[in-house]
Amino acid sequence: HNQHYMVITDPGISNEQPASYLPYTDGAGLWVNLTGTTPFVGPVWPGPCVFPDFFNPDAVAYWEKQLRTFHSTIGTDGLWIDMNEPDTNENVACPTNQWNNPPYVPGVPEGNLNIKTICLSSNHINGKSYDLHSLYGYSETVATMSALRNILQERTIVIARSTFAGSGHHGSHWLGDNDSTWADLYLSMPGLLAMNMFGITLVGADICGYGGTTTQELCLRWQQL
Repeated sequence: HNQHYMVITDPGISNEQPASYLPYTDGAGLWVNLTGTTPFVGPVWPGPCVFPDFFNPDAVAYWEKQLRTFHSTIGTDGLWIDMNEPDTNENVACPTNQWNNPPYVPGVPEGNLNIKTICLSSNHINGKSYDLHSLYGYSETVATMSALRNILQERTIVIARSTFAGSGHHGSHWLGDNDSTWADLYLSMPGLLAMNMFGITLVGADICGYGGTTTQELCLRWQQL
């Protein structure tokens, strides 16, 4: 029926699997590090995870290798990349320093920039997460689109939750977790239009809502929108 298949994946790589788990062993030395050569570890869906440093060209090559292996097993036509702010499911204790505890903090939950994410003092190949945090999802989008084009040798799609200026050149976006409410249906409209203004032309919301229990009428109206 000319249908296409895509799956959802996260950047977090489990570090508690057997030694034969290649997504972890292949990435040795390519993670975002908390200090020195010690990777940052944060809890995501598989449990404790490390995170590829997509600013490192070797990590981009690693990512393509893993996606190529994955595609040989599950022939996906595109990828939906989630949790790439990057997100951790719980807070992680971070060192007290100028990056994790800057003198000025904007209006964020608990007044803490490290809420459910990589410590901002963590190290990428080209700098601190403090300066690169908002670009992590962008860097994964670029790496993923490049890998899929090389693997598939045809037009493909990447849908990312975390984006930045210029992301529309490499992928698309959805508005992230919402609730099955009329209020969130309403808010999805300016959200979609704003992303178009930011240069991301292909953008959508979780139709019917992600959290809570939808109704037939709400779901129908969301599909009509």
